[in-house]
Amino acid sequence: MSIFTVRARKWAASGTLTLLVVGVAAVASGACSEDAPVVPSVDGAVSEASIPDTAIPLVDAADASDATAERDPCAETSPPLCDKAAVWAAPVVVPLAGAFASISADELHVAYYEAQDAGPAALVVADRASTSEAFGAGRAFGFAVDTTGVSLSKDGLELLATFGGDARLASRVRPTDPFGVPGRPGFQFGGEDQLYRSPVMLEGGGFFLAWTTASVGQLAFTEIAKDGAVYRQVPVIPQAELLNMSPGGAEAPRPTGMSADGRTLFFYDEARKVAKAAFRPNRTCPFTTFVDLGDRPGVVPNASCTALYSRSPAGLVRTARMP
Repeated sequence: MSIFTVRARKWAASGTLTLLVVGVAAVASGACSEDAPVVPSVDGAVSEASIPDTAIPLVDAADASDATAERDPCAETSPPLCDKAAVWAAPVVVPLAGAFASISADELHVAYYEAQDAGPAALVVADRASTSEAFGAGRAFGFAVDTTGVSLSKDGLELLATFGGDARLASRVRPTDPFGVPGRPGFQFGGEDQLYRSPVMLEGGGFFLAWTTASVGQLAFTEIAKDGAVYRQVPVIPQAELLNMSPGGAEAPRPTGMSADGRTLFFYDEARKVAKAAFRPNRTCPFTTFVDLGDRPGVVPNASCTALYSRSPAGLVRTARMP
């Protein structure tokens, strides 16, 4: 593709305006060569005010290279919120009366599973006023949910879970209020036998989750973006690092958290007992870089991605990023 530099020169003697066109073409090797100038002539008397110099666009070779770079929609133009080379300090135990399930991005609201004498574990939600305080007494969520993962919104006022493989969203007005009856979150895709699992709430009201079908059994990840009141599906390209592509059993990879900028997905591979962070240049591009985080089940970042929370035998641990 050629990008032309156009310069105007007015010849005072004849009153003729001559356009000097210089072509810059990119060759296969990546080097640039300059074509011979082509000088078309425009006859007739043209006043200086007819075609002002400012009306003629000027694009030089430097601008051309910038324009070429901008045409790559998946070029990384800025660093992600989560540091790919982050070094993490030793984990610190956060007392919790059950098995960690999710924490809000502001670190003030937590969900966990509390063992029952009979039947499945019950989901409990606890709150605190600041990160320097302990979580208060837990309040039962009050509705049955699957144990394949739940997710709290950044302010703790919404909780996304699944029940029987069907997505359910519950909300409350204030942190001191109980959650209302869970309802369908407003999206539906796939066949009638689709099974959702491991949902993650995103900044702006979207969702990221794993799903499979009872008939096929192959696991896939997908993103549900929210444009106003409309949900749309954003397919996530399966990759060996992201999915083991085995039937969706109990040890399939699970998405566990997403950074506030939507560029870093956290997931846990239960078969290999390793958590990973997957990075992408922007929310419309595939994940291309993967970083091992060690054995951190249920890993979730805080709002600034300066701390990670994960499940431990003690209930919950917080790991801060080293300065």
